[in-house]
Amino acid sequence: MASLPTPIATLQSQLYVFYDALILTFVIAIILLPRGVCTQHTNMWRGTTWTAQLLYSHKARLLSVTQIRPDVFNKLLN
Repeated sequence: MASLPTPIATLQSQLYVFYDALILTFVIAIILLPRGVCTQHTNMWRGTTWTAQLLYSHKARLLSVTQIRPDVFNKLLN
C-alpha cells in the first residue's frame, strides 16, 4: 500500500520547483543583458555640426556656452 505524501514533503517539492524556476529566470535575464557600451548619439558629425553652429550663430551664445571670447575660440580652432 502506497503512503500519502505528507504536507511538508508536498510543500518542499513545490518549493524546489519554484526555486528552479527562479534560477532559470535569473540565468535568462543575465544572458539577455546588453553587453558593452551603447552610445546614445551615433552621428559622426555631431561635434563638427555643434562647433559650426557655435561659430556662425550669435557671438553671445558662443561666449555663454564656452566661456571663451570668439576671437580666442577661432585661434584655438586654427
